[in-house]
Amino acid sequence: MFFAERQNLVDKRLKSSKAHAFFIPQGTAIEVYPTTMHFAPCAVDSAGFKCLVVLTDGTNSPLASKRKPDDLLFQRNKWLLTHPENLRMVNNGAFVGLSGINTTINPVVEDRL
Repeated sequence: MFFAERQNLVDKRLKSSKAHAFFIPQGTAIEVYPTTMHFAPCAVDSAGFKCLVVLTDGTNSPLASKRKPDDLLFQRNKWLLTHPENLRMVNNGAFVGLSGINTTINPVVEDRL
């Protein structure tokens, strides 16, 4: 997963260089503090990933009022920034607030000898 400190947001924007990647081994539980921005998990091997997320009631439910295009609040209790290259999220109305290199992870592929 990628993590960044919320204090690194400047004018609702974050440089990708401020995010750091961490490998979370299978079976490991972590707590993400409210002052820590986290980015969706990404696969590191060809099997993909599975994770369990515990959220407060109502999180990710629709907002009571319409969002403005520059709002980071995407759904209830969910603030969201996206990189301009993430067209799926851009097209879904996410705020384009990540700049810099859009880091990708190349999954490890097991050799089939």
